[in-house]
Amino acid sequence: MIERPPARPWLGGIELDVQPDTVQRRDAPRRTLVRTGRGAATTEHTLAPEGEPVRLAWRTFTIDWGHLAAAARQQVGHLLAPCRALDLVTWHDEHELAWIGTGERRAFRWPNGWRVATDLATPSGGLAPARFAPALYLGAGHLVTGAEVDPMPAAGVDDATYDGGDPDPGEMWWRLGGSHFKLGTAPAAGEVLVASMVPAYRVLEDAAPQDRALQRPLPEPYRLVLQEARRLEGAA
Repeated sequence: MIERPPARPWLGGIELDVQPDTVQRRDAPRRTLVRTGRGAATTEHTLAPEGEPVRLAWRTFTIDWGHLAAAARQQVGHLLAPCRALDLVTWHDEHELAWIGTGERRAFRWPNGWRVATDLATPSGGLAPARFAPALYLGAGHLVTGAEVDPMPAAGVDDATYDGGDPDPGEMWWRLGGSHFKLGTAPAAGEVLVASMVPAYRVLEDAAPQDRALQRPLPEPYRLVLQEARRLEGAA
């Protein structure tokens, strides 16, 4: 089992002076609305695009403004003002990642345009970035038995290396700053590839209105709500 040390959240280039457990996350499965001929509607799970993991969901993150110092609130306010997507790193693992092998496919993608967190941010407190590297395993038997199994060797490589070569058998490369990774050996048909990774999410501020209590010390909304951006153009 991979254990990650706690690190402070990071948003748009700013390290937020809050404890990691003050960031709350809610998941909404990616779904497709299907309408029938009589106007009725039903909702179905979205089939994973080719190369993406089986289980897909959009994340929403909430941070109470009261946890941020005054200077940090001002910095975050300036970041949000242009209404552009920002990169968010919570330094928490994503564990519910699994791909089903075809016997041929060696190239895969992180969901929702995620990138490896350490490609963009440096963990706080002098923690070594290597402690936050992705951990991939072929097969899930160790999860049932509890046996200690080392993840396959993994390395982030630049575009030229990624496009011009392949990892050795049993190893994994991910594209630095991108959403793609590939293996040296294709998983067998039906074989499960599972992963734990600490992602950098692409988020936008939730546009839902919030009450502001101007007479109180904190005139900002009580909560900062960030949703994953759903336009994934440019995801490498």
